[in-house]
Amino acid sequence: MSKRVFVTVGSTEFPQLIKALLTPKTLGTLTALGYSDLRVQYGTNKQLFEHGIETSRISALSITGFGYSLSIDEEMKQAHLIISHAGIPNRGKL
Repeated sequence: MSKRVFVTVGSTEFPQLIKALLTPKTLGTLTALGYSDLRVQYGTNKQLFEHGIETSRISALSITGFGYSLSIDEEMKQAHLIISHAGIPNRGKL
């Protein structure tokens, strides 16, 4: 059975979360913990998300994402681990 991680930035952008998530170290840790699927709700940062996937090159994880959904209940039900932000978004550029 596959293990899924669901990451959500909510209704704003959190480039710090997306960048931290898509580092080789984080993806390697998720893989080592037995996760095989990574599903990301990236908000308005589609370009950052796609760039992060291109540069991560971790083949052990299936990484997919989407901008917004009217309901993320099903995503949360399918997840074994949920990662979200817990703070104020950075309005500046990183």
